[in-house]
Amino acid sequence: MQPATREQILNCSDFNQLLNTEYGKRGTQTREQFEAEAEAFVFNAQKKAAMKEARNADLKTYSRCGTDVGIVRAVSHKKTQTLCKL
Repeated sequence: MQPATREQILNCSDFNQLLNTEYGKRGTQTREQFEAEAEAFVFNAQKKAAMKEARNADLKTYSRCGTDVGIVRAVSHKKTQTLCKL
């Protein structure tokens, strides 16, 4: 499949038409590869956001309980030397 020209891309009226112009119709190897990479990107972004949210919730819980966050982080990263210095 030849790469789409700038004019072909600008003449697209909706997103599906843009995908067809840029990557071919559904079922083609190029389009399937693009969709697989797009799904992986979205999954990774959602995973990152969920991990960040969970980490923030943990930090709030530790501060409410009066636990030193530095100690919790050291334990979670298995940095026992840091604990010995404290």
